[in-house]
Amino acid sequence: GGDTANDVMFKIKPQYPFTLYTGTAEQDLGTISPRQIGDEGVIVRFQLLVDKDATDGNNEIKIAYKFSNEVEVKDWMTLDPYDISIQSPTAILSIKDVKTMPSRVAPGETTKLSISLENLASSLIEHVKVQLNLDNVPFSPIGSSNQKSVSKLSPKQSKTINFELLADASASSQVHKVPIKITYSDKWRTNYTESNIVG
Repeated sequence: GGDTANDVMFKIKPQYPFTLYTGTAEQDLGTISPRQIGDEGVIVRFQLLVDKDATDGNNEIKIAYKFSNEVEVKDWMTLDPYDISIQSPTAILSIKDVKTMPSRVAPGETTKLSISLENLASSLIEHVKVQLNLDNVPFSPIGSSNQKSVSKLSPKQSKTINFELLADASASSQVHKVPIKITYSDKWRTNYTESNIVG
């Protein structure tokens, strides 16, 4: 504005998932000269703590101010809510469990390999692809390829992917290690690749 603002008070109104981490929610800014723009303006800083169970996305924070000038005393005025974007530091997709049915397979017989995936992040995971590397192991996929996909996994959601495998007739009697490659992306289109081995 064009008038000097006196006794300027500024406050933040944190609500879930935010709490004030340090300092006070209300700050006395004193007198602010007119027509301040850009770097000339007063910068007010607050440090907020985000709840550990908060979901990713935009969350509102409310702010308000009051001041006086030569004409009037302005009471607290709340501005439109301001969005703060919350994002997990990284997407985490975990292999929760691996099972074969039957647990032991004889040469020339089939087994069902079940891989249970769990989204440990607080945001959506999309375009999940699970690929078995069968180049150096005596197994072949039946009824499908060695790759399967899941369109999306919500936060904390689990999903089981099944492969039908045929053991070669000449397969040796031992535990065979099967490399697994998992690729996926988060809601911000960041791509991830993980490599695992199952027996």
